[in-house]
Amino acid sequence: MGEHPKDRPAEPADFLRAVSEGRPALSGGRLGLEVTRVVYAAYVSSEEGSRVDL
Repeated sequence: MGEHPKDRPAEPADFLRAVSEGRPALSGGRLGLEVTRVVYAAYVSSEEGSRVDL
């Protein structure tokens, strides 16, 4: 997958193809973990009203 935001809608489709083809997805688990960390930090930051270091 490219690094441009316009490429993001293709990621779920690639994941489904990867599962059906038995291959790794282009966007792996590490990226998913980092995205989850950032989103969770945003929620915590909003709730606490302060910056959250990652």
